Amino acid sequence: FEVGARTSWFDNRLTFNATLFYSDFSNYQASSFDNVTSSQILRNAGKLRSQGVEVDFAARPWRGATISGGGAFIDAVFDEYVGAPCTVVQNATRTCPVGGQDLSGERLNNNPRWQFTVRGQQDFEIASGTTAYLRAEYNWRDDVIYGGDLNPATRQPAFGVANFRAGLTFADGAYEIVGFLENAFDESYALRIYDSPGFTGSYSAFFGPARTWGAELRARF
Repeated sequence: FEVGARTSWFDNRLTFNATLFYSDFSNYQASSFDNVTSSQILRNAGKLRSQGVEVDFAARPWRGATISGGGAFIDAVFDEYVGAPCTVVQNATRTCPVGGQDLSGERLNNNPRWQFTVRGQQDFEIASGTTAYLRAEYNWRDDVIYGGDLNPATRQPAFGVANFRAGLTFADGAYEIVGFLENAFDESYALRIYDSPGFTGSYSAFFGPARTWGAELRARF
């Protein structure tokens, strides 16, 4: 079920959209790592409920300026998930229930509850066919547990990443010179954390790029 609004204000200088949604899933297929067989498998997680709100906006407050962004609150919970895989700690301490653990009522893995992004750009007209711009953006997401067994060891805390860019276009956009700075504050964060196959009790992770800066030259034909 979904209901929303798409609005524009002040001669389209401001747009604002919002959506409320509610979803029920039966026989939800959840991918998870099995610490007994050291393999990734699909399990029937029974019932999943997902509800929340998503918003986005775009504004042109003055000449050459654009500010936009969006946010979301997503509450995704297993209404019924009996027989879920046990964590490596549960297996090692022999506290894993027969047939697997019961994750009913727990949050869906790999699903941040809150997330938002905001970006702004200012364009400058230098001469006929030549423009310059400055751009900044910030993306933030709530904490998340990556493991399908909801192992706390696979939790990624909330984090935010800021990116900056400056550019010069000329010949009516045919050429562009860009300087960029990504992950400006050198935030350390994992894109994925998972049990290491063949090494029981250890974990592996893929991390996002560290602070990166550089320049680009683009040509459009």
